[in-house]
Amino acid sequence: MKIGLVFPPPFDLTQPYLSLPMLASFLSRQGHKVVQRDLNLAYYDHVLTRSYLLQVIEMAREVLDGQASAERNSEWRDLLNRAVTVGPVVAELIDSAKAELRDATAFYDPDRYAKNYRILHRGCELLSAAFFPSRITPTTYVRGYETETIAELLAASKPCPRNPFAAVFEELFVPDLVALDLDIVGISVVYSDQIIPTLTLSRLIKAKAPRVPILIGGDVFSHMARLPESNIATLFEFIDGFVLDDGRAPLSALCNGTPLQEIPGIITRGGSKRPAPTPARLENYDTFGAPDFSGLPLQKYFAPPHVLPLLSGKGCEWSKCLFCSESFSKHYAPQSTDVVVGTIERLVDDYGIRCIMFADVDIPPERLAALADKLTERRIEVSWSCYARLTRWMDRALIEKIAQAGCRRLYFGFESASQRVLNLMRKGTQIAKVPEILESCWTAGISPHLFTLVGFPGETLDEAMSTAEFLVDHHHHIGSFNLGAFRLQTFSDAFINAETLGVESTLTPAARADALAHDYRVRGGTDIDDAVLLSAKLTQSAYDRISKVDASFQLHAGSNYVGRKGVPPWNSHSLAYLRNYGSGWNARQERPARVELGEAQLPLSAGYVEVERSTDGHTVIFNPRNGKFLSLEQKMIQLLDYCDGSRSVHQIVNRMAAHGVADSHAIQGLSQALREDLVTLVSSRNDRREFVTESAARASRAIP
Repeated sequence: MKIGLVFPPPFDLTQPYLSLPMLASFLSRQGHKVVQRDLNLAYYDHVLTRSYLLQVIEMAREVLDGQASAERNSEWRDLLNRAVTVGPVVAELIDSAKAELRDATAFYDPDRYAKNYRILHRGCELLSAAFFPSRITPTTYVRGYETETIAELLAASKPCPRNPFAAVFEELFVPDLVALDLDIVGISVVYSDQIIPTLTLSRLIKAKAPRVPILIGGDVFSHMARLPESNIATLFEFIDGFVLDDGRAPLSALCNGTPLQEIPGIITRGGSKRPAPTPARLENYDTFGAPDFSGLPLQKYFAPPHVLPLLSGKGCEWSKCLFCSESFSKHYAPQSTDVVVGTIERLVDDYGIRCIMFADVDIPPERLAALADKLTERRIEVSWSCYARLTRWMDRALIEKIAQAGCRRLYFGFESASQRVLNLMRKGTQIAKVPEILESCWTAGISPHLFTLVGFPGETLDEAMSTAEFLVDHHHHIGSFNLGAFRLQTFSDAFINAETLGVESTLTPAARADALAHDYRVRGGTDIDDAVLLSAKLTQSAYDRISKVDASFQLHAGSNYVGRKGVPPWNSHSLAYLRNYGSGWNARQERPARVELGEAQLPLSAGYVEVERSTDGHTVIFNPRNGKFLSLEQKMIQLLDYCDGSRSVHQIVNRMAAHGVADSHAIQGLSQALREDLVTLVSSRNDRREFVTESAARASRAIP
C-alpha cells in the first residue's frame, strides 16, 4: 500500500507536527510505502514570497478601487491601505526574511531576528487584506465571522475567491498528491483553525481522484464525531471516513485489505458504528517507536534545522483540571525512559539535532528525574524544554538535576494566584510553593513560562487582579507569561458541570450541536467578551508596571504574551536562543541610547514608508529596517525628513531650531529615532558590528 499522510495549515512554521512522523514510522515498519506532505509549511512557503505577495497587493488595490463595501468596513479599509502602501516594501523583504530565519548565523542576531519575525507577520497581514474577512497569521487562521455549524463550515470551505487556500491547493498541492498515485490519503487535523483548510483540500482531492479514500484523523474530528447531535454525516460527500483517536490500528487494517466499513475506530458513510463515548485506553506507548522525519524537508522550516519535537507520553497524568479538554480521556500512556532516550540518541545521530521540544501535555516529576538521569548517564548533550505542573515535588533538587541534563525551558500551567480559584479549577497547585519553584528554575538556568487565565466561573475581579500582581512581584524569576481568558470547551469537565458552575452556552441550539468550544455567559452577567477584555487590560497593566522597574521585558504586539527582550516568542526559537545565550540574556543593552553632539559632523539617514495621516495630527509610518508600525507626531516626521543622508546632526538640529524646536528636543527626537532603528548613525555601527560578529561566532559554536 502507498499512503499519503498530509498535515494542513495553519500551524507552527518552525518545526513539524509529530502526527505524520509517528504514523509514518509505524506504517513503514509494516512494509508500507509512506509519503509525508507538510502542507502547512508548503502553503506558507508559497504565499510568503515576493511573487505571490505582489499578486496579493494587486488584489487589494483592485478591491480598494472598486468596492464600496471596503469603505463601510474600517478594519478592512485599514488593511487595504496598508497593503498598497507598505505591501511593496514587505514583498521585497519577505524572501530574505525567510532565508535569515533559516540561517544559523543571522538567526542569532536579535535585531535581525525581530525584524524578520515582524516581516512574516506583515506578509500575513497582506493576505488578510486580500482575503478579508479571513485573518491569517503565521500560526492561525480565523474567519471574520463565526462559522458555528458544520453546514457553515461546509459553505466556508467551498473553492471561491474569498477562500485563501483554494487556489494554492488546486494549483500546486492537489496535482502533486494525485500524481503520486496513492492508495489512501490521510489528513491529520489537530486544531480547529485547520478545519476549513482541511475541508477545502478534501473537496479538491475528491474532485480529481474520486476513487482514492480520504480519511481524516486527529483530535478535532475525534471529538466532533462524539458530539451527541453532530451533523458530521454531511461531510461524507467528499470524505470517506473519520479515524478516531489512535490511528495506527485502523490504518494498518485498511492497508492490509480490511473493508473500510468493517474497521473498528473508523466512522464511515451509512455505517451503524457509533463511537465510544471516550477514547480507548492506549496500549503500551513503547510500540509507537521513534518518529520518522526523513520524509519531511527539515531544511525548509523557518528555523535553523537543529530543533525537533518529541513525545514521551500521551495524555495527562493529572487529568483533573476543570477547564481542560485533556480531562476527557483521563488516560496516560508514557513511554519507557530507555525508549525516549534511545530516540533522542537516534535524532542526534540521524539529524544532528541539539534541541528537543517535548510535546507532552505534562511530564510528571518522577519521569523528569528518570529522563535526566538517563541523559546524564549516556552523556547526551541536548538542550530541551517541556510542559510540567507546579507541584510540591518540583523541588530545588529536581530542578537542578534536569538543568544539568540540559533543560532550558519549562512551561507551567500557573492559571491563578488565588488558592481558592486554583481549588475551584482542581489544579492541585499550592500557590505558596510557586515562588520557590520559579526562583529555583531561574537560578538553575531554566527559563519558566507561566500560562495564566482569568474569567474562570466564580473568580472575583480582586482574584483576577491578584494574578497580575503575582506576575509583577515575581517577574525577576519569570522568562515569559501570557494572560489568557477562560474558554468553555465541550469536552472539559467545566462544560459537563456547567450548571453547577453557573455557566451557560450562548450559542444557538443548531450551533451548539457541532461546537467544540462555546461562547458563554456566567451567572451574574459576565461573558467571554468580558474575560477577553479583562485579560488584555491586566496584561497591559502588568507589563507597564514591570517596565517601570525592569526594562528587559517586552509585550508582543497583538497578543497577551510578555517575554524577555531578545528571546523569541516562538517556542522552538526561544529554546535555541536560551541554549545559545542562557536564560538571563536579553538584547536591550546593545542598542545605543542617544545621539551625542560630539557626532555633529556625521550624516544621518532615515528610511520609512508613510501609511496614513490621522485627524489628530499623527502619521502612521512603516519602518522597513525592523518591520514596525509607529504613530509619530508631525514634528518627528519633519525631523526624519531632514535625515536624508546629506545632513549632519548639527545641521538637522539647526533646521529644527528654525521651526521652533529646542536643540535638546531635537537631540531627544534623534535619539528616539536611533533606538527605533529609524536612522542610521555611522559612528555607532562599529560596536554593533562587533556584537553581531560575536553573536554569529557563539551561534556557530552551538550548532554542529
